[in-house]
Amino acid sequence: MPHRNLDADTMIERCKALTQERIDSLVVAWQRQLDVVLPRDRQVINWAEAQVMSAAGVSFGSHSATHRILTHLDVDEVQSEVEESWEVLEEKQVAKVPVFCYPNGDWSAEVVRSVEAAGYAAATTTEFGYEGCEPSRRFGLRRINIHNDVTYTPKLFAFHLAGYNNAR
Repeated sequence: MPHRNLDADTMIERCKALTQERIDSLVVAWQRQLDVVLPRDRQVINWAEAQVMSAAGVSFGSHSATHRILTHLDVDEVQSEVEESWEVLEEKQVAKVPVFCYPNGDWSAEVVRSVEAAGYAAATTTEFGYEGCEPSRRFGLRRINIHNDVTYTPKLFAFHLAGYNNAR
């Protein structure tokens, strides 16, 4: 029996396991059912704001050209995603760091080869953890993910940074 009370985050996480074609068809169906118009471009900030931030010392990393899950793509599509993402950062003249962040944290040895071939110095996963001076996997760096739900209060943020919410 299907779950009827899924929250948006759960729906998004479940969709990430689907093919891009299936995701696209679901979005079109939901758009029709809800009678909404979706924005054409998803932007958290615009390029002018990124340029101002760059001038103030903020650097930007690459996260793919279209945010598709790279492990679902063929090698040519992966190469295009990682190269185009870097090219856009250069074209928009923002300060950049040669570190790639895998969309959804999904990566494989084949994806790593493409990222490395594109000239990146390292790549981050979504695996929780800390890295020392010499990480064991430059193209599989662990990190501490920061979202609203873990920064709501200073104590909750400290709890998260200490790794207690990831203790098993």
